[in-house]
Amino acid sequence: MEVSDPGSVDKEIHKLSPEIQGMDALVLCAGLILLTEFKKITPDEWDRVIAVYQNGAFYTLQTLTPLLWNSASVVLASSVSAQMGVSH
Repeated sequence: MEVSDPGSVDKEIHKLSPEIQGMDALVLCAGLILLTEFKKITPDEWDRVIAVYQNGAFYTLQTLTPLLWNSASVVLASSVSAQMGVSH
């Protein structure tokens, strides 16, 4: 599934079994590897980062919200790079 594409997210989620009546939890952990040095990141690369991490989480959560029970938990996981950077 391409999480940065709302159509792809919708298509894949609609493949879920109709027996699923609800969800207790949802973990969003899509990511990508960007090996470009920080000062050399291009606008297109940055747009891709935003598309996957932010838009992808939004599209997935928006599509799955009808299946979440009222007491459901939603967890968004980030890359270890968010905590400690990566040297190149």
